[in-house]
Amino acid sequence: MKLTEIVKSRQYAWDVVADAATVAKNSMNKGGRAGVAPNPLYGRVSSRKVFGGMAASADMLLREQLKLDPNYKPSDEYEPRFEATEHECVVRSLSTGQFQVRIMKPRTIRIEWYVDGQPASPEQLALIKQYKRARTPNPLRVKVMFPYVDNIQNLEGNWEAVAVDED
Repeated sequence: MKLTEIVKSRQYAWDVVADAATVAKNSMNKGGRAGVAPNPLYGRVSSRKVFGGMAASADMLLREQLKLDPNYKPSDEYEPRFEATEHECVVRSLSTGQFQVRIMKPRTIRIEWYVDGQPASPEQLALIKQYKRARTPNPLRVKVMFPYVDNIQNLEGNWEAVAVDED
């Protein structure tokens, strides 16, 4: 997608593919402790997640944050990872130099799980769910993601084009 096509407050979608090592490190429990059986799929599971959310300017993000926490103040110890660009919703990564879109309140639209590169069976999906780490978002913080500009697509309100699956 071109920078000029990104519009503030419009809904966008993008996908993230995680290899088995990344899923093992960030999303799965090993088991084998505290009476929990070892996870037979640990290190064999990969995923493809489709996310959606609204392109937002820094001002939109700050207003939303102040609604959740009226006492919010940015940290003095914050080390910037991005620099502003001429586009109010797009930032440039200081580490890669690539353009990324500021997406506010992203949500998971679909998750596809794979075991050893093949789509997971219903039995494998049950095991993945059993060993998946629980995540607890901070209720006083607005969730933000920064997908790369060339990885997003405009849904134009057509969320039905992508099936919703929260597992």
